[in-house]
Amino acid sequence: MKLYIGGAYQGQNELAQRENSASQVWTDFHETIREAVHAGEDPCAFAERFCREHPGAVVAANEVGAGVVPIAAGTMMAIMEAYVRPRGRYYDFQVKNGRGYILFADGAYSEL
Repeated sequence: MKLYIGGAYQGQNELAQRENSASQVWTDFHETIREAVHAGEDPCAFAERFCREHPGAVVAANEVGAGVVPIAAGTMMAIMEAYVRPRGRYYDFQVKNGRGYILFADGAYSEL
């Protein structure tokens, strides 16, 4: 999967389409996620299903309000160490490339 993300009007839809002209590009993907959540679908289940059904997907989103926040691994590990429950150590939160966590307001989390 390729993920293009940026703020509104920063051109990620156009860039994704230009760099992947032979592929289907899901533009404004944040709206697709929002619709699934509003329809009552669990966001983890939606993400797993989408990735399984579209392993080579090219996705563009223009906001992180959908919960997609790309960050460096070390930053993610430091955030996890400081804020999640149950507590863990920095290296407990290593994940493979392209993977991460879903974080909840109460400090709970699940791995993607």
